[in-house]
Amino acid sequence: MSSISTALSYKPDWPEAQARWTAFWERDAVDRPCLDIKASLPTDLPEVIAPEEPAEARWMDAEYIAQAWIRYFETTWFGAESVPAGPHLMAGTTTGCGDYLHFETGGIGIRQSMSSIHEPVNWHPGPDDPWRPKVEEILNRLLDIAEGKFLVGNLGQYPVTDLLTMLRGNTEFMFDLMDDCDTCVKRLEETLPAWLENDDYMRGIVEARQGEFVSGWPGLWCRDYVRLTQSDMSAMISEDLFQRFVMKELDALGDLHGRLWYHTCGCKRHINTILSRPYMWAIQYSPGPREQDNGPEHIDFYRQVQAAGRCLDIGAPFADMEYLIRNLRPEGLLIRTWAPSR
Repeated sequence: MSSISTALSYKPDWPEAQARWTAFWERDAVDRPCLDIKASLPTDLPEVIAPEEPAEARWMDAEYIAQAWIRYFETTWFGAESVPAGPHLMAGTTTGCGDYLHFETGGIGIRQSMSSIHEPVNWHPGPDDPWRPKVEEILNRLLDIAEGKFLVGNLGQYPVTDLLTMLRGNTEFMFDLMDDCDTCVKRLEETLPAWLENDDYMRGIVEARQGEFVSGWPGLWCRDYVRLTQSDMSAMISEDLFQRFVMKELDALGDLHGRLWYHTCGCKRHINTILSRPYMWAIQYSPGPREQDNGPEHIDFYRQVQAAGRCLDIGAPFADMEYLIRNLRPEGLLIRTWAPSR
């Protein structure tokens, strides 16, 4: 995949930023880390009011999302290597979920729809999915207004390990894993092909018009495709179950794509297994709710990732930036922050 490498109105120095991103992925010797620095800008544009009813409009109304994005770009400065892409699109999590969704102010939830792990997985993406055209409409509306100005990131469904946990129910699935891990693995393997088709279809819509790979969350660019993945449910399981269940998905994705970026979601205890795979190209750490923000408290973990020869992606408070820059190697290091002002 080749990049466009052109200036964008919200990021005039985008070609120079791309060079820094390429050095990050290749862990080239550099003078400083790759930096994603944003700051808020004043604007005369009025607030974009989210629809109250129906609840799904906040996440699925293409025109509301487009207007919200326009205001986001008008009020955000994209400094250093920050990717000029819009916020994360939750609309992708509707795909395949039929009528077992609930839309709330804070996001889109998936209701339990399986009464047993021994029944077929109740998830049906594909051409007949009623949510697919709604997601396409959102993507195309954003692509219509993006040209020459900003980038539209890929969207998608939750990874299969997390999706199954939601469809079956969190508590029920935890017992399933303990009682019959082999059947859980079977459900994962049965679901993965449809998940890949759904993900590739949505990615194809963006890349056919935009020509380059971008992730809106957390804001990633790469000249070649990198699979973003995670497994939030792994924070609740043992290392044995992680190896038997979660690694089935990660190994399959690693074999298929060659490069993975992994969001650890506040869980460090599986890191040795994760780092044992050569396809695991980058580790992103987001502290758990009972931990301090990224910064000095996590320095040993960061150094473990760097010692393993992997890229490290961390978002940190502005006050901790100097500490991190001085105490970590710049090669393959990406630090994100919001500055108090431009």
